[in-house]
Amino acid sequence: MMIRVRDAKGRQWTVGPRFSPWRRVVRPMAYLLGLNPRRELSTPPPPPPEEKKTAGDRVIEVLLAPITYSEAMGPALLWLVASPVIAVELVALGIGGAVLAVARATGRARYRVEVIAHTRPALHSETVLLVRGRHRAAELMTELAADRAGAERSFHPDGLPDDVTVRSHRSVWQSSAEWVPR
Repeated sequence: MMIRVRDAKGRQWTVGPRFSPWRRVVRPMAYLLGLNPRRELSTPPPPPPEEKKTAGDRVIEVLLAPITYSEAMGPALLWLVASPVIAVELVALGIGGAVLAVARATGRARYRVEVIAHTRPALHSETVLLVRGRHRAAELMTELAADRAGAERSFHPDGLPDDVTVRSHRSVWQSSAEWVPR
């Protein structure tokens, strides 16, 4: 149940639960493909320059389509070879998810709520909050989404209720005046 809202400056915020914190650890496919499994904060990339294709360029693309199709077989074979790794990853994620679901149901683990500002693919702000109880997590998400909708400032976790713990807060935004507690 992700809630997406826009603030007064037009930035998109997503408030929602993070069910699977172990996904940052159990990611064999990410390591196999050389991808960084951590979320990195960054500023949005500049828009790509517009390319105008001539009629000759389009004709060449059509004529070369059979050659590029055969080149697409390489990635398909790679996925076929990597499928056992994918199966191991899915099993590990399933076991981790089952253990976490039981821990949350028995009250041994807290629910995580993320407050994220992003412009795909850039991530500008990420705050992870911990709270006990599914209903309290849903209430907190609703409160935070209402706070973010039309907000003038970026999010800072000051002034949260006592039952909410800040797990992490990272942001690339704003001057020090922005971080004055509410």
